[in-house]
Amino acid sequence: MKKQLFLVLAAVLAIFSILTWQPLNAEAKSQKFPAGDWQVDANNFKGVLHFAPGFSHEAAAMHYGTIFGDRITPITFKHSTGEIRFFRPKAGQEYVGKVDGNQITGTFSHQGKIYNWRAWR
Repeated sequence: MKKQLFLVLAAVLAIFSILTWQPLNAEAKSQKFPAGDWQVDANNFKGVLHFAPGFSHEAAAMHYGTIFGDRITPITFKHSTGEIRFFRPKAGQEYVGKVDGNQITGTFSHQGKIYNWRAWR
């Protein structure tokens, strides 16, 4: 009975591995924290987004910066996915985006509505 259970478990694990396998280069490429100045367009409001360099590690990073002259903090960045999140307290807006090389695209919320934003350099 134990041997049969072991074989069934091994077969299930083998099938799961085959179904979920992806080549290493198919994974999201690791992104560096996007420190520096970016041109930004948030729902047709254009300006500068600045990310100050700071402490980081592979899971996430906490940084500070500015957008439209407002201080934003904390900034959470995931190197493995390129996801970036930050909050603009003066406007009550939460931004979420994805860094892909020299561009960032995402959404932000304001007064219960969702808007698009993008940044580039």
